Amino acid sequence: MVEKQELNKLKILFLGSPEFAANILEILVDCNKYHLLGVITQPDKPGKRGKKLQIPDVKKSAQNKELSVYQPQDINSDQAVETIKHLNPDILIVAAYGQIISERILNIPPLGAWNVHASLLPKYRGAAPIQHALLNGEKATGITIMQMAPQMDSGAILLQKAMAIDVNDDCKTLHDQLAKIGGESLIQALQKMQDNKLLTINQDSELATFAPKLKKNDRFINWNKQAKEIHNQIRALHPSPGAIYEWGDTNLKIYPGRVGQRLNPAVAPGTFLGLMEQYLSIACQDREYLIPTVKPSSSKELTAKEFFNGYLKK
Repeated sequence: MVEKQELNKLKILFLGSPEFAANILEILVDCNKYHLLGVITQPDKPGKRGKKLQIPDVKKSAQNKELSVYQPQDINSDQAVETIKHLNPDILIVAAYGQIISERILNIPPLGAWNVHASLLPKYRGAAPIQHALLNGEKATGITIMQMAPQMDSGAILLQKAMAIDVNDDCKTLHDQLAKIGGESLIQALQKMQDNKLLTINQDSELATFAPKLKKNDRFINWNKQAKEIHNQIRALHPSPGAIYEWGDTNLKIYPGRVGQRLNPAVAPGTFLGLMEQYLSIACQDREYLIPTVKPSSSKELTAKEFFNGYLKK
């Protein structure tokens, strides 16, 4: 039964799946200004090698907050559409849901649908904006709250908030910062809408760049590149799935380190140069790269010293 104080609150249906969305959902619920009708998230997935079902992070958060959870196989099915119509939301809030949402669903709520996107649109439209910002060595990124449109990430901008990217940020640290900013920005945009102070700015599609989901081959390190590029690749893939060095018959997962000194051009890229304090030194095209931790495919994580003593020391 809906409490009386809920009757005048904006009715929100939240759609999202991974940790990024779960963090935003928790900020939205904890502000206690809106009536959350429930969440729609991806179905539970079978675990690898017979392990138990993998539950979306949004489902876990929703259950902790005692929210109703809906998990349609296809968000655009007739049954899912009828469920959304029955819930009768004023607005849909979407963050990393994981399925393309049809126009007939976007048109159900009178206030439409908003998306929380982890880039400063129109830059980095797509599924992996955080990873691509790091891969490209961007100095800044941010959050965009936008109206959803049929074409991916092309809707009008409602609010943007920028943030600096530190040279040592990786995918996890940047993800967590952006999720927090995303939740705070969403609350701010909703308040602006209710105060009739929200402005919309159409995106310039000619300025659009794209951030597709990374492929398996994107994990493998080419040491013939400059050390700065390699650092960007490693941190964009850390902590998961991780950047890989195909070293002989062994795949080494390489953890983020730092760019070191300039090298003699005669040094072959990919050559381990030895132990430098707590780092492994490895040659890139222009400089050495200093690695604190590696994980051989058949071993646990090893510090630079452990790897040096176990694999490199004669």
